[in-house]
Order: sequence, then C-alpha cells, then structure tokens
Amino acid sequence: MPALGLLFCSSVLLSSLFGLEKTLTAPDVETGTLTIYWRGFCQNALPNEETKLRLIDWLGNTWDHCDLKFGNGPYISCKISGQWGDVCK
Repeated sequence: MPALGLLFCSSVLLSSLFGLEKTLTAPDVETGTLTIYWRGFCQNALPNEETKLRLIDWLGNTWDHCDLKFGNGPYISCKISGQWGDVCK
C-alpha cells in the first residue's frame, strides 16, 4: 500500500469545492481505478454523468486528467480512473 492513503476529490465542473476522503483499498491501487459508493455524498456532490475530474490529495498534489464513470454491481458506485493512478506507482 502506498504511503498516500487518502484522496480528496473535487469536480472541476462544480462551482463549489466539495471534499471526499477515502482510504485506498488494494483493488483501488492494483487496478488504478478508485471505486467509491455513489449514494450520499458522491450523488450530491459529483456530476451525475460521466465526465473529467480533478483530484487533489491531502498534500496538495493535483491530477487534472481523471475520468468519472459509473459501475454496476450490488451497489451503485462511481469509478475514477486516469492520471490519479500515477500515485500508486
């Protein structure tokens, strides 16, 4: 597991800055895709369509080229992939 354990997610498309803290899981790191439960915070704070996002970690590092997509499964989730996976290398 990388030293960086938390990410804050803010949508470039939103007028307000929203913060989300999530502890990285082994599958997040191994696949380079951050999976977050959709209901609650994400549903209220993130765009409800697939789009580009900017991720900012707790140290202030920024990844401008991230993709927001929606996943199917037992629970509705959003999946963030792209440049943020570089932090796991």
